[in-house]
Amino acid sequence: MIEQREHAIKNGEPKTDDLLGLLMESNRRHAQERDHLQDASLTTEDVIEECKLFYFAGQETTSVLLTWTMIVLSMHPNWQDQARNEVLQVFGQSKPTFEGLSRLKIVTMIFYEVLRLYPPVVILLRQTYKEIKLGEFTFPRGVQLLLPIILLHHSREFWGEDA
Repeated sequence: MIEQREHAIKNGEPKTDDLLGLLMESNRRHAQERDHLQDASLTTEDVIEECKLFYFAGQETTSVLLTWTMIVLSMHPNWQDQARNEVLQVFGQSKPTFEGLSRLKIVTMIFYEVLRLYPPVVILLRQTYKEIKLGEFTFPRGVQLLLPIILLHHSREFWGEDA
């Protein structure tokens, strides 16, 4: 399947907007930007692993979010009541709809706060593939950057005393 997509891309066939198509198109553009360096593109095995990662990360992220949300709501019954009342106000006894979900402001705020307090990914590791300027800092090609998400999400500097 991956080889068929590579062949289709090389032949200029229309792009697809599924995960595999987006990943391969991004990989192609990335390789072009890096002047076809040997380490610029993903191997077939890399593409397979990336697809697996997206699948499992999506499931794990949702699972972690829902688990922590239930825990946090059990610790804060007032927010649980507010969320419940909002759901009943928006949907009543009707079946929830996609359009109605966007009107759940309190529920959305609760989800965002849970993701801040208990992020599914606590650290990100990235490597620069070219020299990058970030604010006052310049990072040369090949530098490993470690982003401590959990520390940023709990920083009093950003979130105040109740971080």
